[in-house]
Amino acid sequence: MDTLNPDLDKSKKILELFRSARKNFRELFIKSNQQHQLTESKLLLISELRDTPFITLQELSKRLFLAKGTVSSIVTQLEEQGIVIREIPKDNRRIVKLSLAPGYAEMINNNLEYFENLVNNTDPEDVDRILEGLQKLCELLEKRESRGLDRPL
Repeated sequence: MDTLNPDLDKSKKILELFRSARKNFRELFIKSNQQHQLTESKLLLISELRDTPFITLQELSKRLFLAKGTVSSIVTQLEEQGIVIREIPKDNRRIVKLSLAPGYAEMINNNLEYFENLVNNTDPEDVDRILEGLQKLCELLEKRESRGLDRPL
């Protein structure tokens, strides 16, 4: 690390902690869904379908910040696994509505319940500090454009 610039050290530490948290989230949710061979992207897609049933492929790709082709490929894999259902409405055959097959919303709910229990069994002051820190990070990232930092990272 650059010992001459302590701010650089802090930015590297934030990135390191963010990567570590993401890795731990991924491991938590992927391990609990190994029987379905679900990747992080698949779990995110399933979670979005649980929250927004009968969404179109295009809207789903926007919500996930993924290319439409990528989302389509993931949907096809999940459809082959019997997790996602594609429906073409009779009144508009040009669109495809996506939803979860029965029972899979419950799988996501179980994952979220596990995480809720983890948070609920953590010191409330620690949870408040985590929330405050994440909120500040989101604000920092959202304000980057107004600070002349609108270049991609």
